[in-house]
Amino acid sequence: MIFYVIVFFISIVIVEFLFFVNFKKIINSSFETFKKIQKVILSKNNSDHWKEKVLLEYSKRLLKNSIILISIIFAFIIFLFVINFFNKEIIIFLFTIKGSVLISCEILIYYYLRKKLITNY
Repeated sequence: MIFYVIVFFISIVIVEFLFFVNFKKIINSSFETFKKIQKVILSKNNSDHWKEKVLLEYSKRLLKNSIILISIIFAFIIFLFVINFFNKEIIIFLFTIKGSVLISCEILIYYYLRKKLITNY
């Protein structure tokens, strides 16, 4: 029983961390930048000099977002190593189908409840 409580707390930590780092905003920003790059490249009305300047700025944005995303993934890996240090069975369980389904359901339930509670305040 305590095993499932620990898995539930891991789920909460994951969701709260993703909210803390504004994961959705970073992903949306990356997709918007990709769309802008595509528009600039396909545009025939603008000079090549202007395209070079704009593409450089968009590339910098993408680089920044990519570094942030890599840092988030690195933080998750460190988190998994810390969990593994204390209890190896939990990590093994999380990478099974049953564990993946359980943590996914817990994350979805927690996300839904969090969203409902925050909108009610």
